[in-house]
Amino acid sequence: MHSKSPSTKRHHNNKVGNDIFQYFKRTKTNEKTATTESTLTSQDNLTSNAQLNMLGIVENVEESTTARVVAANRSSSEANEHIHTDESEKENYIIPASTSHMQSATSTTATATTLNCPYDNNYLNEIGVKLRIMETLLHPCQRLIKLSTSIDICPEVFVEETKIFVDKLLEAGSDLKTLCTDIISETEIKRNRITIMDSKEDELVNRDPGYYDVGYIFSGNQLRYLVSVGPLQVKLEEYPKNRKLHATGKTWKFASKWYDEYPYLEYSVKRDSAFCFTCRLFPDGPGSEKHTDAWVSNGVATWNKMKSQGINKKGKLEQHFSSASHKSSADRYLNFKNKKLHVDLMLDSNRMKEDQEQEMILQLNKQVIVTLLDSARYLARQGLAFRRNPESEGNFVQLVYLQRRNNQVFNDWFLKMKLEKYQVSYLSHQSQNEYIQLLGEAVESLVIEEINKSPFISIMADSTPDTSHREMYSIVIRFTKNYQIEERLLSVQELPSKVGQDICLLLLKTLQRKGISTEKLVAQCYDNAPNMGGIHKGVQACVTNHLNREILHIPCGAHNSNLAVEYACVCSIEYINLFMLLQELYNYFTLSIKRCHVLREAFDKSPYALHIKSLSDTRWTANYESIHAVIESYDEIIYCFHLIEEGEQFDKESKLQGKNLRSKFISYEIIVLLKFMENITRTTNSLTVHLQSKQLDILSSMELITNTLKLIKMMRNDDQSLKNILLLGEKHIEPYDVDIDKEFNRLHRFRQPSCRIDPKPAKVVQLTRESFYLKLFRVILDHLYTMYSDFLNVLNEKLKWFINVTPGRIENLRLNECKHMCGIIPKLTSPSLLFTEFQLLSDQIKECDDMNGISKLLQQFGHLYPKVSSVYNYILTLPITTATNERSFSKMKMIKNYLRATLTNDKLEYLLLCSVEHDLLDKLDVSKLTEQWRTERNGKRLWPHEQWSERDLVNYPPYKLREVLNAVRWYCVPETWFKFCYDKTDVTGSYMFFYGLLIYGFNKEHTVLWYDFTEYLILAAAVITVVKKLGPTVGDVFRDWHQEEVDRYTSVVNNSKAIAGKMLHAYEESLEQAKSIDRLINIKMKKLNIRQSGIGTLMKYRPFISSDSKYVFTIGDRCIYVWIVKTGECLRLINNNSNSSDQQSIISMAINPTNQLQLCVGEQNGNINIWNYAARILIHTIKVEMELVELYSISNNVYSLHRIESICRNQKCLPIVLFDKLSCLPTYISFDQKGELCVFVNNGGTIIYLFIKYNK
Repeated sequence: MHSKSPSTKRHHNNKVGNDIFQYFKRTKTNEKTATTESTLTSQDNLTSNAQLNMLGIVENVEESTTARVVAANRSSSEANEHIHTDESEKENYIIPASTSHMQSATSTTATATTLNCPYDNNYLNEIGVKLRIMETLLHPCQRLIKLSTSIDICPEVFVEETKIFVDKLLEAGSDLKTLCTDIISETEIKRNRITIMDSKEDELVNRDPGYYDVGYIFSGNQLRYLVSVGPLQVKLEEYPKNRKLHATGKTWKFASKWYDEYPYLEYSVKRDSAFCFTCRLFPDGPGSEKHTDAWVSNGVATWNKMKSQGINKKGKLEQHFSSASHKSSADRYLNFKNKKLHVDLMLDSNRMKEDQEQEMILQLNKQVIVTLLDSARYLARQGLAFRRNPESEGNFVQLVYLQRRNNQVFNDWFLKMKLEKYQVSYLSHQSQNEYIQLLGEAVESLVIEEINKSPFISIMADSTPDTSHREMYSIVIRFTKNYQIEERLLSVQELPSKVGQDICLLLLKTLQRKGISTEKLVAQCYDNAPNMGGIHKGVQACVTNHLNREILHIPCGAHNSNLAVEYACVCSIEYINLFMLLQELYNYFTLSIKRCHVLREAFDKSPYALHIKSLSDTRWTANYESIHAVIESYDEIIYCFHLIEEGEQFDKESKLQGKNLRSKFISYEIIVLLKFMENITRTTNSLTVHLQSKQLDILSSMELITNTLKLIKMMRNDDQSLKNILLLGEKHIEPYDVDIDKEFNRLHRFRQPSCRIDPKPAKVVQLTRESFYLKLFRVILDHLYTMYSDFLNVLNEKLKWFINVTPGRIENLRLNECKHMCGIIPKLTSPSLLFTEFQLLSDQIKECDDMNGISKLLQQFGHLYPKVSSVYNYILTLPITTATNERSFSKMKMIKNYLRATLTNDKLEYLLLCSVEHDLLDKLDVSKLTEQWRTERNGKRLWPHEQWSERDLVNYPPYKLREVLNAVRWYCVPETWFKFCYDKTDVTGSYMFFYGLLIYGFNKEHTVLWYDFTEYLILAAAVITVVKKLGPTVGDVFRDWHQEEVDRYTSVVNNSKAIAGKMLHAYEESLEQAKSIDRLINIKMKKLNIRQSGIGTLMKYRPFISSDSKYVFTIGDRCIYVWIVKTGECLRLINNNSNSSDQQSIISMAINPTNQLQLCVGEQNGNINIWNYAARILIHTIKVEMELVELYSISNNVYSLHRIESICRNQKCLPIVLFDKLSCLPTYISFDQKGELCVFVNNGGTIIYLFIKYNK
């Protein structure tokens, strides 16, 4: 693999370093390792050990730095081999040797030991970036130092800011310390690692000069490495002998003492030859034209005459090291060794500095976007508004300002933004919408990912109107995740329909759009509305029909519980009166500020009083809270009634209403019913709250309902408990001196039934007070028991095959039930294997307390029992309530309130997902979202303040050239100056100013006129004269040439338009011919009707169509025919007066442009009649006193108005050309009475006034 030249590498590195997106693209290259055992030769082993010693103990700092630079750019050498390490390495210190040497050494097997260094330029850049980030913290430190000496500083604020600064400094320092520790530990681990490699595959950069062929050129990295370690001066105890020279008695071997006299001398063990270190590395250059290859590449191996060749004759060593070629190479060596003068190293240092600064800017910019996204996440999580008017006062902007006050680096970024050419702060409403969409889509993707991983899913849906009166449907999916129940909001959609079929299509399309398969859908849960739960046309029936399989429908348990309480509470008039009285009490105190203040003060004085609450038609848990609050605050409420009756600030109506309520509340029956209803609603409320839990499975809910039924039945049969309620009522009402029996007789006076109803009315049993109330109690208990029993029977019928899988009933499970389970649960087969798994796992299931215990058991052993796991996943997936939908509606009321009623549906869905599924929102990695924000939309979005800033086109729109130049006078003075002076000084002001300024300028006290000034005046006058004389001619030539080009282009365009128009016209004709026969018949009938009316004389003049296209006007001999376009019938005739003897021929007509209902008719005698053609009324007549040919006749082309015909018939005047080469096409044309003013309108609607001299 051949290396690049140093200049090419520098250009490539600078290009890569300047690319600001490398922060997100930088990848680590992995090099595969391969180790091979081989034998070592003594010479290669010596070379390798020498290199290891050299690389391991570099004492000089500059040499170690150079060695790292060489190692970091190892790929630049021209060798074909690669170094193999036993694990992935970024860079190595060792550089491959030449290809030629490897070819020459194929017969020799050698090993090389490599010392792998884990840190390189990438690590150095990363450390440099973190140091620069720490450097940015010095500015807050300096500010804190100044604040410490300030007089008016608040100590608490100063200490808090100092703590924040220290925390950031420790965080940055800990990151840097961790990075350095990891690098050092990795270095220590790899320092002792020795890799044995095959020399045929790779070779180290060898310092031995004998390893390189003639003409080998060292790369820049190799030069830095070899220069840093110096010449290879091997000292051996015994150098090889030259047998031929030894036989002659001459110098026959190399001598190590020569190193002291010639420091650039090298010895090659491989070739047993001497080389010159500087000439070998820098052979080419000025002064080295006469160098020889002996000291550069071949080596000197004849040891005779090395020191001297005779008397006064220099030896080979002295001749070379004193030659001009050696001195020039030595100069190049010294220049290269001086790093401060080495341009390559200087460029590398500058590049590294730029990379570090750019990397630091990128990290700071990324941190800014992370902070903005985190701010948007906080607002979306809490359901808060983002914006308001003005936008600078919005929550998002103010939250960013709050962080700026506590984060100096963040604040510096915004301050720097104000100095940029295009200020981009990403705080606009478009950016905020992008943040919301990004967060919403991320949460939605997590929800869909969890749903798709589950084996089964159930769908729950409900609807409610929002603030903008739109019917919004929330769609919730129930599934299992590691045998734990999850309910996630999937979508919120608008549907202006309550039809079951439409709702079904909405649900299925939503699942399809979100990428969720309906094959996993096993159950559905809705409220008890007919359009949702209807068995024929409800949503549950439509879903089953669309999917062609049975989808189990579970009625909402919470709705059924609420309905049971609601129906039970209207079973008797006493309960109806009770709840009406509670609502009347709430309205009485809350509709008046004064009365509410009295109640609040009384509650504040009592430690046990509770604020009264309103009843609810849908949430019967609120009814329990209302009843419980009235019981606990009963005495305080009665006391408030007393204060209102005696208070002077209340009006008579309030006092009278309060007195009535007080008399109703001080009642034994009210107290008894409140006590009883508190017990009942406490029980039903507990059941409803448990049914609304997300983690509740359907089998456990059935056990809850069963236990509630047992409790209701026990309360109904327990007479003593019911009698105790009566005793508590007596005790509670005792302080108010109420005669209980008298009140009972008054309210429930016995009325003997008529004989028609009961033939023996005297034998009717009269109930006592105790018996009456016990009967009243049992009525509501019986209703509740019946409603809950019916709902439980429905659940038992739907899940009768799954009842025995609970821990308490697992022993009753039979094979027949497993067969039905396999028929119900998708993809579950082999009932015998399922039954066997249940038998194997039955002992452990018995030890579980409930279904939660079974879930924990399956988390450990579920993979061993896949069929049993499917059964329990199916059961856990079955829904019981739509409480999650109701919770989403509560969030929607908070988010889309009356101040945010214009929220779009998509934005509302994103905000609801972030608020409802806030646990997933908290888990989002904002750093990844930041990268997604950068790469979304069109291409790659630039970070703020990068090389190319994003332009704010709103505040800085692109400059547009003026179509018409500003008017000037005197070639340079703007017309606006004169108009400005006209308002101040009339016409003469501007001229007097210029003349005065000119006289002042030529005053000799200020301006000295030299003799050449007149020459300049003459030259200026000549130039002005030439421009005046020749300018228009030259301009006309260029304008004519330009007009020819424009006409040529226009003709081509017009021809193309004409051809296209013809094709379109032909297509339209073909289309019209293909239309229905009835329309063709109608068109023929219209033509026939017109012909039958005698239209032969019509062809002399052009027909005219009204502006509304409803009528057609044609000119007959002496009248105007008005035709109806729709029917083809003649509506009426105008000017048709047979009795008139002077009736004239009509020659022209026109619609009055100011009144579209008036028709102007021109007669041959010169009269112009103005008609109301709709009513056929002559309004008035204009006499012209000349015989008219036409009112006016115009022939024009696209840009010209050529002529108008003579007005008088007797005078034979030639047509007069009025205007030629107009700038627009005239559409409406009229002339004044004198014929001197012409007005016409162009296509754009601009009125143009043109004055002409008109001669008859």
